[in-house]
Amino acid sequence: MAKAKDVDIKANDVQEGRDTDATETASQSDASILQAAGIGIAENDPTEPTLTLRMWVIAIVFCIIVSGLNTLYTLRKPSLTITAPVVLLLAYPLGKLWEKIVPSWNIPLRCWSFNLNPGPFNTKEHTLIYIMSNLSVYVRLGADVLTEQQMFYGFKAGWGFQVLITLATFLIGFCLAGMFRSIVVVPKELIWPGVLGVTALTTTLHNVGQGNVQASYDTWKISRYAFFTIVCVISFCWYWFPDFIFPALSYFSFPCWINPTSPVVNQIFGMSSGMGLIPITFDWSQISYVGSPLLTPSWAIVNVFASLVFWIWIVAVGCYYTNVWKTGYLPFQSSSVFDNTGSTYKVSKVVSAATNYRLDLKRYLAYSPVYMPITYALNMFGLSFATLSALIVWVTLEHRHVMTNAARRVPTLLMQSLLDAATNPIRKMRLELPMFLCGACAIALVFYPPLALVFATSNLKINIDVFCRIVAGFVFEGNVLANIWFFDIGYITTIKGLWFAQDMKLAYYANIPQRELFLVQVVGMVIGTLSSLGVLNWALNHISGVCTKNAVNGFSCPFSSTHFNTSLIWGAIGPRRYLRNEIGYSALLYFFLIGAILPIPVYYLSRRYPNSLWKRVHVPLFLGGLNFLPPATGMNYASWAIVGLTFGLVIRKRLHAWWSKYNFVLSSALDSSVGIAGVLIFLTVFFTGASKHFNWWGTEVYKVRSSPSSRHHNMFICEFRGGPSAVCGHIDAFPSPARRSALGPDSSTDLSVATRWISPGRECVIVLRLFSSSPPRTETPRTGFMRLLGWLAITLVTQHAWGSDLPQEERCVTAVYSTFNYISFAGSPAKGMWDTRCHNPLEVASIYAASDIYCRDSERAAGFVQLAALCEEFGNRELLPREAVAENLTEDAVRNMRTVDYLELSRAEPVDAPVLISASYFNLMFNTIDSWQYETWSHHAFGYAGYAYWCGILLFGIASRLSSLALSSRKFRAERELESNAYAYPPTETAYHNSLWTGKLIHWAQTHLIVPAPLPMQGRNFVGCTYSTRVEALVVVGFWLLSIILSVVGYRTFAGNIYWPNTTDQILRYSADRTGIMSFANFPLLWLFGGRNNILIWATGWSFATFNIYHRHVARIATLQGIAHTILYIVIWIRGKKGTVLTAELLC
Repeated sequence: MAKAKDVDIKANDVQEGRDTDATETASQSDASILQAAGIGIAENDPTEPTLTLRMWVIAIVFCIIVSGLNTLYTLRKPSLTITAPVVLLLAYPLGKLWEKIVPSWNIPLRCWSFNLNPGPFNTKEHTLIYIMSNLSVYVRLGADVLTEQQMFYGFKAGWGFQVLITLATFLIGFCLAGMFRSIVVVPKELIWPGVLGVTALTTTLHNVGQGNVQASYDTWKISRYAFFTIVCVISFCWYWFPDFIFPALSYFSFPCWINPTSPVVNQIFGMSSGMGLIPITFDWSQISYVGSPLLTPSWAIVNVFASLVFWIWIVAVGCYYTNVWKTGYLPFQSSSVFDNTGSTYKVSKVVSAATNYRLDLKRYLAYSPVYMPITYALNMFGLSFATLSALIVWVTLEHRHVMTNAARRVPTLLMQSLLDAATNPIRKMRLELPMFLCGACAIALVFYPPLALVFATSNLKINIDVFCRIVAGFVFEGNVLANIWFFDIGYITTIKGLWFAQDMKLAYYANIPQRELFLVQVVGMVIGTLSSLGVLNWALNHISGVCTKNAVNGFSCPFSSTHFNTSLIWGAIGPRRYLRNEIGYSALLYFFLIGAILPIPVYYLSRRYPNSLWKRVHVPLFLGGLNFLPPATGMNYASWAIVGLTFGLVIRKRLHAWWSKYNFVLSSALDSSVGIAGVLIFLTVFFTGASKHFNWWGTEVYKVRSSPSSRHHNMFICEFRGGPSAVCGHIDAFPSPARRSALGPDSSTDLSVATRWISPGRECVIVLRLFSSSPPRTETPRTGFMRLLGWLAITLVTQHAWGSDLPQEERCVTAVYSTFNYISFAGSPAKGMWDTRCHNPLEVASIYAASDIYCRDSERAAGFVQLAALCEEFGNRELLPREAVAENLTEDAVRNMRTVDYLELSRAEPVDAPVLISASYFNLMFNTIDSWQYETWSHHAFGYAGYAYWCGILLFGIASRLSSLALSSRKFRAERELESNAYAYPPTETAYHNSLWTGKLIHWAQTHLIVPAPLPMQGRNFVGCTYSTRVEALVVVGFWLLSIILSVVGYRTFAGNIYWPNTTDQILRYSADRTGIMSFANFPLLWLFGGRNNILIWATGWSFATFNIYHRHVARIATLQGIAHTILYIVIWIRGKKGTVLTAELLC
């Protein structure tokens, strides 16, 4: 039994916490949630024993077992964590058994004594057992980094390093939680929803205050304990089906089962690497992959689900199908990164032990840059950047008044000792992390408060790992091991600090003194570290194929794989080299600006309209809520959101008593039963190998394997990878000299091998165009970013949809014959360019030969049909058929053809034999034509964007007009019905008040938009122009902004353009064309808005004065665009050769 002194300390500590929180009152909603979770339903007994022998024995046993199993499961996908309800459920019968069978003997020692059985097994002992066992989650985070170091980089560290570095990160996490306890633990409004399931289950099992619960809620009479037992048993039995008997229930993408070989179906409905637009799953481990949806507040789920819809299902889809950053040739979603052949990036080719785990620049340049799938690039990098800046701005705006309180609690001496503990093992292992460790700790210190505030209110964690990678990438460029351990000190310590703070809140709810909590956590930290590292080293040395795609039972190390890909990008290659490559990933840095700006208008709108939905908009969650994606998928987040909103909104609103009584118990029952069943299934079925002998339709249908004749040869879980490896088979099997010959700029000697390589099916040539070192469809960083922004607007969505109808397949042959415009061929004198192109045997043979190399069958068919039509239209001659030049197209003839590059031959010296063009020449011409056609199309699309804008404005006016007419008709009918007393009808005032455009809405519109002047000032002048109302000013300003933005964005330029080699000349020409086309497009609007008999006046009910204002401003915009068009063409003319000569003459 504990001594009286310990009891007094405990009582004082608890009372101190209560007095602190007494100054703050929680909202009624928060109080009801806490009561539903079993908090405050019974009085605290300060004499209850806590640090008993029973608690220590059970806690240590569970800490060893659970930390080991959690570490083992972190190597598997789908991962399964033994969570708090599992520990609580299994610890309860053991504690009660100890209570019943162990004798109550008092064991005396010199200074103190303890009792083998101090009495009934209580909630405080139970909670401390959970807290110690829950440390396995913390150890698992460090295990990911150790796995990455050993399995992916081949650097095996000894036990000393592993133990010391893991303990060091624990201690720094302790420090962070203690420093900021006053702002993240003590405030009563910070509920920490993640612990509510623990408190609910604890009070349910120990029957604490259950009589009050039964009397408080008028719903089912079944007790919480009975409900928990029934659900737990049913869920335990059911989990055998999706995990072992019928795994297709876990990946229930039935459209993929119906048509497994369709790329579109797999991309849209695939759950592994697709979008997962039908998020149906019957597997609780899939639904709760990112956390239990029953414990997450509804407002947080809405923010995360909105992020999924907007960023993944709209923006990412738009970028994917417009091939931003070459992502169209890769899987839509994957945790892997790829090389220029579409294969998984082989880090061993650029980093190895021979180079001391640094980047080998020569081998990197000879191998490939890194290509990322769109969801990986957008979420892991773009949104992570935005989240970092958004967190700083958000916490400054929302919590700036409480941040200063934490500064008073900084324990300087403890912090210094923790830094020493973290530094020593890293220095011993020569990971080359000098005193920059202070920088890693500073990152943790800065970002811990906002991360803790988000976690304490939403039960969702936001990652800052990418920021740590970037900083380490610049400081330790090329050193991957230094990068991952900088990440460990800067990020993982922050996450561990969050979990420690959560345990502090749980201990506060359970009335456990802080000193006893600290002692339990220290012991659990040490024991959990040793157990976890022992299991980790066993697994990495004994599981067959661990951390590879061929691993047994899914032990592919998904979390470590994701960390490895990130460390590869930021550590080996480095952010400087990575963000400056030709792919255009530097555009991702703009997300820093997006994240910094977005919280500001949301903050002021929430303050301006405190009762509106703006109060529920949480910018950090909207930007960073998808932090588990990848390896999580859209299916995981969508199913999680559907279940969470069903319980958090629908059931809580309509069946509030049922929700309050059973919601948190239901979450605990599902988590605990699935955890226990998962462990049992693994140990009895998968680990023993029995699963290999159980195969039927339900275990195989979700695994899609294309037929040998299919373009896609790899097997996935209902997914479509695409990319060159799918088009050409195993490209690595082809000889590398052939690849270099075909892709390199100097491909004049070894075309025979290249011809043999691409001859089967003639399809592998697509790799030459799509993944060569100088890709044909070049996108500058600015162009890629503008495309991304374009998908954020409805106008540009329409633009891209329209652009998909352009004749893509005709461009290849067009690029081929256009290259021969700069080469002269011997032969009979031609009457013109088209006569030579269509009837000169040498040039026609050259066109046929080059098209066979660089174009697919479908592209050749479409391109030559177009070329034949052009020959008849412009050359008045038929195109020579292939048979007419067959002697020049044999395999020997093509092998002996001369390969020429751009401007290698002079037009004054005709060639007397067919020639081939080099790959670089073809790519350059293809880029030039593709850029020109894109610009021509986008000029017209942007011109039509003005029509889309005005259509939206006019449709709003027409809807308002129709609403007014309907209101008038309704009012008239109401008066007639009241006069005739036909039947009771609500008064016209009520009908008017409840109408769409009346009541509060019409009052707000009149006082804020319709009546007032453009600015809060006397007069109607705004920017030198006269307006009637504010709404007219807003409409006109919007059109001005649209016209300006569309005049300057979306230009696709690249160095070396054949038409305009200089980038400045390209911008001048494209700007001149666009301003002219947009100016001309405004003329119909001028005529439409300028007439007094305008039909739109009747349709909208607006006055002629309103349309006259619009007419004048459209005219001004069209005039300025016309002037800009003229000036730009004058500049182009002056920059040209004739302009230069004329200017010289004028100056003389």
